Amino acid sequence: MACLQRLRREQQRRCKADERATTRSLLMLLDGLVPSSSSLNCLPHGHHDFSSSTTLKCSATVASAPPSKRKGLLVSGRTKEQLLQDAIAFVGYIKPRKRRKTQADSAQEAPCEISGGDLMDALLSCRRERILIVDLSSWTITSMSHRLCMDWQESVFSSNMVGQCLLHFVTVHDMDKLRNFVRELEARQGTGGPCLPFRAGLRAFRKSNVVVLDLQFIPLYAKSAGKGIFLLRPEGQEVCEPDWLRCKLKDVSGEMFFKEEMSTASMWHVQEALKACGSRTSKTFFSWLYPSISSTEASQKILDVTARASHGGPSVKKVIFDFLMRHMGLHVMLDAASSSEAQIHLHVRLHMPYWMGGIKTPWVNLQSHCLNGKPIAKLSDQHQDIFVFSEWRDENIPYKIIAFFCTPSTGICFHTRTWSFSSSGVLHEGQVFKSVMEEPFRYRIFLQKEHEVDITLLAHLID
Repeated sequence: MACLQRLRREQQRRCKADERATTRSLLMLLDGLVPSSSSLNCLPHGHHDFSSSTTLKCSATVASAPPSKRKGLLVSGRTKEQLLQDAIAFVGYIKPRKRRKTQADSAQEAPCEISGGDLMDALLSCRRERILIVDLSSWTITSMSHRLCMDWQESVFSSNMVGQCLLHFVTVHDMDKLRNFVRELEARQGTGGPCLPFRAGLRAFRKSNVVVLDLQFIPLYAKSAGKGIFLLRPEGQEVCEPDWLRCKLKDVSGEMFFKEEMSTASMWHVQEALKACGSRTSKTFFSWLYPSISSTEASQKILDVTARASHGGPSVKKVIFDFLMRHMGLHVMLDAASSSEAQIHLHVRLHMPYWMGGIKTPWVNLQSHCLNGKPIAKLSDQHQDIFVFSEWRDENIPYKIIAFFCTPSTGICFHTRTWSFSSSGVLHEGQVFKSVMEEPFRYRIFLQKEHEVDITLLAHLID
């Protein structure tokens, strides 16, 4: 086994060495083809001969620089980021000739010409750097480098994420960073100031889990309401996959209760916000919860009394929902199905206060689900599929679950929400929006842990 692991590590080192060599060759090729931005400003419009003067200028620059400053530079004296920015500028500078070519022109043409499309294809074929192209008006992904495709190749969305909105693939706390970048870009319009980079957590897919990559978004090109090209540079070491067998999942399991004073909304408000944005699904949290919790005789009698107290008004469903949120105990058990997969077991019951008799109805199994991206059948219909993953960022950060709400006919994600587990309870949060630049409906729903795991339910971990 140890020999096999050494062979595997050696193979991985060789593959990475090959990738680095390929990247260096590509950068050297681009470095010789792409002139610096300063050279473009010195040439007459339409001039395309950059073969001699630019190279001499770049060589002189790097030759005169002291050794300490030449470290990490290319032959031209540029960093990789500067080369990519110059490549974008060069693509925009090249203009096709409109006049008819003569035989003399054809004779003087070089045997090989590099077009802007060729340069862009070369950038996107990179297996080392993460390069992302989006439509900034909606943050819709339009293209990406091969390296970024590898981060999503094991997702339910496949590696081709073109058409997806990037806001659903960064953490909920980083969504506003993307919005603020567009606002700052619009404010800088006309001033010509550079676009500043920003940091955000990008969700990548690793087998059965989602991992969050801490990345710096470096804008190589950005135009208000137009195209944005970003180099995504890792901050620190790459996140490894979790080993769920080593995680203390029992510490975050137990019976939870909704705390209205620590929440900004309830699930009823979230569903109404989704409906206002065009959701037509009949599979809601209430339609999932009510049949299960009313399946016992004791629970049904209590809910019938509650419904009659509302005098059959149009808001009877809302009255019952509010009653459930105040008096329902949700038993959450997280468990490791294997080293690479976690699973969750949910049970519900009514837990009445002492002044209402202190009645506790029997536990009812609400859902047992493996957190590996399989859709939840009870919440899926022709209008939505819900894919649930465990989300991992760092072992010191609370365990998380991420749910992607997608349109079945297109596979496009229209909503995400997360659950963060700690010893004090579960924080459920997300944003609902139709347009990325509009003010979203933000919600935080806190379930406080009040009781430890009920040992009578441990048999479900064995099934």
